[in-house]
Amino acid sequence: MKISQKLNLTLAAVMLFAASCKKSGTEDMVVADQTISAKELSSVSALATPSTTNSMINYESYYVSAVDGLVHGYIISLPLDYNPDNATKYPLLVFLHGAGEKPSTDYDLAKLKANGPHKEIFSKRRAFPAVIVSIQMEKWAPEIKPEVVKEFIDILTGVKTVGQKTGAGRGLTSYKIDLGKINLTGLSQGGASVYKTAFTYPNLFASISVFAGYTGSQANMSLIKIPAYLRHNSGDATVGVTNAYNAQRWIDAAKPSETVNLLVYNKTGHDAWSTPYASEELYTWTWNKSRTVSTPPAAPVEAAPTAPVVIAPVVTAPVVIAPVVTAPVAITPVVTPPVVTAPVISAPVISSLYPANNSIISKPSSGYISLDMIFSKNIKKGSGLIQVKNVTKNTIYNAYASWAMVSVAGSKASVYPMPVEAGSTYVVTVVSGAFKDESGLAFAGITNTTTWTFSVK
Repeated sequence: MKISQKLNLTLAAVMLFAASCKKSGTEDMVVADQTISAKELSSVSALATPSTTNSMINYESYYVSAVDGLVHGYIISLPLDYNPDNATKYPLLVFLHGAGEKPSTDYDLAKLKANGPHKEIFSKRRAFPAVIVSIQMEKWAPEIKPEVVKEFIDILTGVKTVGQKTGAGRGLTSYKIDLGKINLTGLSQGGASVYKTAFTYPNLFASISVFAGYTGSQANMSLIKIPAYLRHNSGDATVGVTNAYNAQRWIDAAKPSETVNLLVYNKTGHDAWSTPYASEELYTWTWNKSRTVSTPPAAPVEAAPTAPVVIAPVVTAPVVIAPVVTAPVAITPVVTPPVVTAPVISAPVISSLYPANNSIISKPSSGYISLDMIFSKNIKKGSGLIQVKNVTKNTIYNAYASWAMVSVAGSKASVYPMPVEAGSTYVVTVVSGAFKDESGLAFAGITNTTTWTFSVK
């Protein structure tokens, strides 16, 4: 059934309900405009009650954007303890789907539950301490415009209000959202829209997370200066992994508030999103991000007039100075204790590297190697960046000591899997503090381009 037919039936039902109420003495239900087009909802849809999944309160509907005039399905999920009368404000996570979740009709809300946070909510009854929103593309549109995403967020945060004529659906209203914790996430085609929305509105989001997404141009990507969480498969034949490396390189070059969190999975296929969306790491990372929201200055307060101050003359009495009598001082001889020299405890240093410095290795059939560091003593993970630069192709791969791909065993630290290409030369740098000894003394790091370099043939 087409939307126009559904709306006509809904409108007829409303009028019948209004007539029956009038006969029974109840007030009439007023419909502001009885000529509702196929792309506009009657106010009845906003009266429908939400569903619950034993974990979240969910509103499922659609609206017509004032930006592009198109129908967009959506799901809005609230925590079970959400109370508009309380002062608590919640983070917001907005999800943009891929091409596979585009509707074949005007909208298809079931497809919004196929991947991402709403799959977790509806299939796994997962609860989130945030407002979770999924917005659907129009069936023929090549993308969801950044202006539509901004419009939807503005409605949820109360910047804009939606009247009946814009096609407002159920649950589409303002909520108690922390404006410093608005986050955007998406996969594949939706991931490309995440990048585009982030550089179109660089001061709106606290973070972005993108899975197997296309990038924009370097000039546009350099406008993104917020935390970014990126995941991609090394063997992705649909959206090449170069997109992820370029995103990392271009965003990091713009000196964001923190360096890009990129992890490339050592596998083929396009799906780099199912594992992170089902994990806890992504959401913990997201909820911990925030940005400073500026508030307008308060209006100046006009000071009340003050009475004139009368200063009385000060009369100073004469000062009598008494003679100072100093008692004799006994001098105690100084005894210097013997100096005890504490044993010197040295920080861990590199004993050997693989690949060795200035060595040439053959590219493994898998395309991946393990970067190994042997230290002078047992070590443990610290925190910080391990950067591998392909100086031949001018690309950079960033890994962090806290990541699972970085492992420690005794005096050995390894980074695996690390992709390498034949015909390329690499330089590895490690920040101070990425590794520590068991007493907490930090490895000084590798900060130059000559300590660890190797080539692949």
